[in-house]
Amino acid sequence: MNAPVGASAPGFGDRRGIHDPNRSALALEGQWSFTSLLFGQPAQPFLASPQAFEHRHGTQFHPELTGRENIYLSGTILGMTKREIDRKFDEIIAFAEIEKFLDTPLKHFSTGMQMRLAFAVAAHLEPEILFVDEVLAVGDIEFQKKCLGKMQEVSKSGRTIVFVSHQMNQIRRLCQRVGWIDGGSIRQSGATHEVVSAYESAMARGERNGNRLERGPAIKGRFVRWEIADASGDSPHILNALNAVTLKVTVDIRQHISTGHYGIALRNHEQQVVWAWETQPLQLNIGEQQLSHVFPTLPLRPGLYTWLVALYDEGDLVDIWDCIPEMMVATENFQHPDDQWSGILNIPVGFEINGEQQSPHHDRKVFP
Repeated sequence: MNAPVGASAPGFGDRRGIHDPNRSALALEGQWSFTSLLFGQPAQPFLASPQAFEHRHGTQFHPELTGRENIYLSGTILGMTKREIDRKFDEIIAFAEIEKFLDTPLKHFSTGMQMRLAFAVAAHLEPEILFVDEVLAVGDIEFQKKCLGKMQEVSKSGRTIVFVSHQMNQIRRLCQRVGWIDGGSIRQSGATHEVVSAYESAMARGERNGNRLERGPAIKGRFVRWEIADASGDSPHILNALNAVTLKVTVDIRQHISTGHYGIALRNHEQQVVWAWETQPLQLNIGEQQLSHVFPTLPLRPGLYTWLVALYDEGDLVDIWDCIPEMMVATENFQHPDDQWSGILNIPVGFEINGEQQSPHHDRKVFP
């Protein structure tokens, strides 16, 4: 499953709004379906006039037709034969949960009912490529669970899902690759944890422009680098396991530190302090000194974090440094699937009922 992320804009999920750097439309071959459910209101393709059918792509509904008639209309536009629609009809109705309103004109459907029906039709088309635009941003919890399950089912069958969303935690949980779209162009594409973390970092830096800390005079010393010792990934700045962690900070001491005061803090991409620690008095000799911090584990929510280190001597600032590059936490995600219930800690947990261990269901939602 793949996911584009980026700033909201008209046509973000519209097929006509996906372009290559040369501004020519990307050609999509094969059978494909496009559902656009954006921030609680159906996008224009859902409730389109007859004239709109000529130039709009996607799940097409007409407000004057009944739910039953719209299933056949939309299925036909999406490339299904009548026999295919007949075969899938009961599944579509059961998924959308609109049995009692099947012969009611669509204009009397609530937004949620229209959305459920639209996704049901598109998801049961069995496309090679399924576009899903912010479908999890709206709808009740039970419907969102069904959408998650259906998307995972489609993905496991070998078909491609392009999931457009601003729910970073959902993207981490569902997608293997992410494309970051910025200004109509692909800014970055790659593994989910890399792209999502870079996106979150850029958003945080945009809020912090001009607010970088002023470093010390660099007369007595300077922080020069940091790393995760024995990092198992490609970079000493990526944390990808919940094992013991040794963080090493190197400081270049230029004058002897006799009454040192050292502190370190960890902040997330929203600049919230996650953890902090200090020690004094401290003596440091001239030359590069390595300050090591040993953690039994760092069970942090996947994303980007910044280490802040500071050194004082006799009450005067020696140096203070927002360590660069930032630390990317790319461990397995054990968080709740909804961003609003995702906390700072990322801790695996066993679950038992009457002493019998239960298998985790990551798509289960129990909070409103």
